[in-house]
Amino acid sequence: MKPRCFLVLAFVSLALAKPGESQTKQKLNHTAASKDVKADDEFLKTIQTVKRSVTAVACGQRESDGSVSLVSMEGTGFFVSEDGTFLTAGHVAHGLYLGSPPREKLCIIPVIYVPTDGWKVGTEIQLQWFKIENCVYNDDLDLAKCKTVQNPFKSDIKVKPLVVDFETSTQLEGTPVAFTGFPLNTAQPITARATVGAYWGATKESNPREMVIDHSNWPGASGAPVYLSNGKVVGLILKRGFNEASGLAFARSAAFIKSFMAEQNTASK
Repeated sequence: MKPRCFLVLAFVSLALAKPGESQTKQKLNHTAASKDVKADDEFLKTIQTVKRSVTAVACGQRESDGSVSLVSMEGTGFFVSEDGTFLTAGHVAHGLYLGSPPREKLCIIPVIYVPTDGWKVGTEIQLQWFKIENCVYNDDLDLAKCKTVQNPFKSDIKVKPLVVDFETSTQLEGTPVAFTGFPLNTAQPITARATVGAYWGATKESNPREMVIDHSNWPGASGAPVYLSNGKVVGLILKRGFNEASGLAFARSAAFIKSFMAEQNTASK
């Protein structure tokens, strides 16, 4: 009986199909797939551009020859001004100045670094270090704005860093995003692709405070920018989920980041 059943279903399917319909569907599917590939190609280009905006937040030490060597990776930051100002998570910046304990080793020289010739996959890269001069915080938002003693944008590095742009509107669930940072003590940035899962902390008076992303981040990625396919930043990675929330990442939404920056700019005048 089963072979007869399959034959009947096949006949019905053919009877319902109009001439040329299957070919049209194939063309439509091919067109949709082409658009997806094109969009994906654009996102890949965007990732390479945003990588020029991110920087590793680290601890260094001075060697006998005067050079600075890396002791530990602490987190991620990204540039928001050509004067060398960068943003990171508040707990990352605070951690640079903690005593022992809780730190096993004191952070002798808080630094960031950028590549002199840009990030290159599979090859040795030259890094230039910049000592962090000071940071200002909003502990409620877990955000920090820091500045270096010397300006990376005015240094002799060949591939200059780039400043990010922000998108403060609330994104729809399912919107593709990516975040790029320096997790797991990696010397070069790692990028993860994800989608917006939800927003939390919305009130009648304000935009939602926190973005939920359906991809876990790793230790060291805190402070990384979350961005759209056009490169605009919509969030800053703060933490990862545990237990029931495993597999998720949480980010401060761009509206609150911009508000924090505006407050600090006003306070500094």
